[in-house]
Amino acid sequence: MVIRYVTLALLGAASIWALITVGASNSETILADTGHTGSERDLVLWLLAAIATLIAFSLGRFLVLGRTSMVDGWYEEHKQWIYVVVGGGLLYAAYRLM
Repeated sequence: MVIRYVTLALLGAASIWALITVGASNSETILADTGHTGSERDLVLWLLAAIATLIAFSLGRFLVLGRTSMVDGWYEEHKQWIYVVVGGGLLYAAYRLM
């Protein structure tokens, strides 16, 4: 499940990076070389923007709905160790402050 969202994040980052670099630096050259001239050249930029937007919505949905169940499951499995580490840290902090 985590690999799925890492892949989506990487695809979204690559789309945004391509959107910025192609749109800002050399879009005329790249699009003219591939045969996209006139009104069609904006289509590639809109397509990259649509991909980036869909991925952003998917990741936002995951953060709102999916992360809570993942964290709850992980917390239930590791609850005892979390308490041991936090308790040990508090005891060590109390020892160092005295």
